[in-house]
Amino acid sequence: MYNLNLCLDKATIGFDVLLDEFINIASVSGFTSIEPSIIEIENYINKKSEIELKSTLKRHRIDIKQFSCAFGIPGNIAIREKDFNEKLTKWEKYCRLGNDLGFKKASLIVSQYMDSGSIKMPIDEIVQRLRRISFIAKKYNIYVSLEIIDPDLFLLIPELINSCPLNNIGVLIDTYIYSCFGSVHTLNELIPNNKISWIHLSDSKYSKTNYLNGERLIPGRGSLALREIMESCIKKGYNDSVSIEVYGDMEWNNLNPYIRARQAYEGYSKVISKINKAKKGLTYEY
Repeated sequence: MYNLNLCLDKATIGFDVLLDEFINIASVSGFTSIEPSIIEIENYINKKSEIELKSTLKRHRIDIKQFSCAFGIPGNIAIREKDFNEKLTKWEKYCRLGNDLGFKKASLIVSQYMDSGSIKMPIDEIVQRLRRISFIAKKYNIYVSLEIIDPDLFLLIPELINSCPLNNIGVLIDTYIYSCFGSVHTLNELIPNNKISWIHLSDSKYSKTNYLNGERLIPGRGSLALREIMESCIKKGYNDSVSIEVYGDMEWNNLNPYIRARQAYEGYSKVISKINKAKKGLTYEY
């Protein structure tokens, strides 16, 4: 039976929700962990304390396995050299904080495109920057999850992974990217075994023109083959967390955060149930 750690991404319930409520919403909705911004964590500790943060998490039985935004908001690494060096300093600060709090992973947005897509950074420059990022993260025992938002760059995953010798970089699979590619196997065959480090789960209506502009739907409400995607990731050796990331639909965004979290949980439960049924040899339509 597959029963991956179920994580709630802040985007699903709204970025205006405060951390205390975020933790409570996740807890009462059935989640076992949250994926917060490290900036949000830092602000919470500065206003309250590290002890209070740990106490709140323990009381609600919520864990934090991965944090985001350690490279700023937005966090793409394809930026001017001066800006990159400044963000690299903050990256080290946040990796140190994450390590102090016992967090194991940090997500990082990666694209080749600078200045809203008008300039494309050479792949060798991307690789050099990833090596510097990887080196700092390694000092603090942080594993880096690359969230690649550029479909063309996704095709170069083997080169990106193999170019970082410290073995602390993996791929964050955002199921939404399959709305661009369509084929599960086309993407997942590119990823080395045991190099999927995180999964963002959402559904979408398949269209090559809507990537990054469409809606991230509750699992089961779109046309993506989520069962097949998840099974493919599991076969690649993935056994960590599934973080639900649903947003973009105006009707959804107007719902109460508790309702959003509960519906997201139910959507995931249906997907994992279908995977477990398939494992037992049962057949069904997704």
